[in-house]
Amino acid sequence: MVIEAIDLKNRLPHPILPKYFLYQNGFPFGSPNLFLSMKRLLLSFLILFCYLNLNAQTLDPDLVDVDYTGAGDTAQYLDIYLPVDDSSPNPLVIYVHGGAWSKGTKGGAPRLLKDLVLDHNFVLVDINYRLSPNHTFPAQIHDLKAAIRYLRSEATALNIDTCRIGLVGKSAGGHLSLLSALSQDDPYLEGDLGHGEFNSQVQAVASISGLADFPNFDTLLPEYCPQSSTQDRPSSSVTKFLGCQISDCHPKALAASPISYINSDEPAVLLLHGKWDCVTPMVQSQILYDQLTEMENEAELIIYPNADHSGLPEEELVAELKSFLLENLESPVDCGFSTPTSTSGELFTETWQVFPNPVQDWIYIEGLSSIPGDNYELLLYDVTGKLLKRSNAAYPQYQLNISDQNSGMYILEFRNNNQRKLFKIIKS
Repeated sequence: MVIEAIDLKNRLPHPILPKYFLYQNGFPFGSPNLFLSMKRLLLSFLILFCYLNLNAQTLDPDLVDVDYTGAGDTAQYLDIYLPVDDSSPNPLVIYVHGGAWSKGTKGGAPRLLKDLVLDHNFVLVDINYRLSPNHTFPAQIHDLKAAIRYLRSEATALNIDTCRIGLVGKSAGGHLSLLSALSQDDPYLEGDLGHGEFNSQVQAVASISGLADFPNFDTLLPEYCPQSSTQDRPSSSVTKFLGCQISDCHPKALAASPISYINSDEPAVLLLHGKWDCVTPMVQSQILYDQLTEMENEAELIIYPNADHSGLPEEELVAELKSFLLENLESPVDCGFSTPTSTSGELFTETWQVFPNPVQDWIYIEGLSSIPGDNYELLLYDVTGKLLKRSNAAYPQYQLNISDQNSGMYILEFRNNNQRKLFKIIKS
């Protein structure tokens, strides 16, 4: 469903105010004396400030600077806000800040999401992630997925229901949230930052002004946007994020695009966007929404007709986010797996195993019901998704030599025309 939001920018709140705010006898506060009027006016503003401040609840983190990778890097710290009622496992929402992938820090989550903690017993997490240009893609998505896996590993201690996890991101954080949610444990985006026995799946994702398609960004740029909004140029924020210009590294730009990963089994998606945004044009959310719904996924797009990238109405954003997250995460559900859940997944109908693992030279694959004559393909990737080796394999020689590769973690894909299986391989 696409909604063009009503413009509430000029709508002012009208709380029940003290009697000092009334005009009497044609003069402020019933007196023609300017000095007295100004004195009472200042008093009135003081009373209004106190009145509004008493109704503004604050939220401070219960756990600060939690190292979710164990590397001791402050760029990989997170804060945790816990609800008062922890009598049963609670839903979790992770907030991912914006800043063109190059700046920003945790701390903004309570501004948009504190009501979920205070009124609805959500666990709220606010994360840092490594920034460009010192760290290029896929470092940022590796960090976010590592944070999700870490929180799954601590689900019992934090009383988190791992079947009710949501992501919310703004701008660059919206892009990362979408990429993480839609890729659904894609091994090329997982990285090797720990807790590999857990997956990074979520059940809901909300993007505020997020980007969906890097390769077509400039082609889709609206005519009313200035030339400085283009991204396929040396100094752009996207170039700094990818570590290369879009036209020079199309496969990497494609791998970084949330729209590349859409299938028919995606989590619930909420897209919020300003109509006149030229930093991340609204068409980015539109094409993502179109593809999601074409594949019969649950998605909603809300367009703010008088807003650009930085002018979205905060009151309405808070209300839409709250409604979406309550609808999709408030009630317990069976998500079809128990914690922990491995990221490898069983994609073949039969059981296959790889050995030895860790490996030095040769990788061997064995199935319980291998059929003579079956032909397969073996593909070896690094953790960024770069294809390193490709080899055909036929029964009974399902093997691959990786003696020419350095020590580290790799992804091995074993596939034929109908099925495939992914293995994490450690080269010693």
